[in-house]
This record gives sequence, structure tokens and C-alpha cells, in this order.
Amino acid sequence: MIEDLNKQYDEFKEVIDILPTNTKYNRKRKIEYIDDQINKDNALLDNVKKEIDSRLKHLKDLQVNNKITTLEKEIEKCNIVNEWNQYNTAFEKMHLDYYLYQLHRYY
Repeated sequence: MIEDLNKQYDEFKEVIDILPTNTKYNRKRKIEYIDDQINKDNALLDNVKKEIDSRLKHLKDLQVNNKITTLEKEIEKCNIVNEWNQYNTAFEKMHLDYYLYQLHRYY
């Protein structure tokens, strides 16, 4: 789209440079041509703003899914259950082995 707009503006500049301005009628035609181009550009700008607003509104309407939060809580519960299986010792379940290791290395 940017390339199309740049191409369109280059063509507009060429036409403006070519239009004569030696008489009153020619100057009036040149001003009308410029006004028409301004109106077209403003209409295009309005369309772009509407499109941006509609897309932004769609993004603002998104909400947090409650199912995701409940599933995350369930995953946390499952992690705790995995720590407390029958093969773990009491020290591992209470993380005492880590703390004893830290105390042993403490100088």
C-alpha cells in the first residue's frame, strides 16, 4: 500500500508541474485539481482510521479465559503430587535434603 501511495503522489507531482499557471482559468483549474486530491487523500485517511479503530476494538474486546487459569492451578497441584510419591524420602518431600546440603557447604 505504501508503494502505491508513493507512486500515486509522484504522478500527482508530475501533473502539478505540467499544469500551466499563466492565466486565471488555468490557476483556478490547478487549485481545483489540488483540492480534489486533498479530498481523496482525506477520504483515504478516514478509511484507514476506521480500519485501525475496528481492529483495535476487536483486540480490546478480548478477555482472559477463566478455563486457562483453572487449568494452570490444576497443573500446580499435579506438580506437588509428583513430588510426594512413594519413592521419595521424607527429607525430599520437605526439601530438607537441599537445606542440609546448603548448611553443610556453609562456611
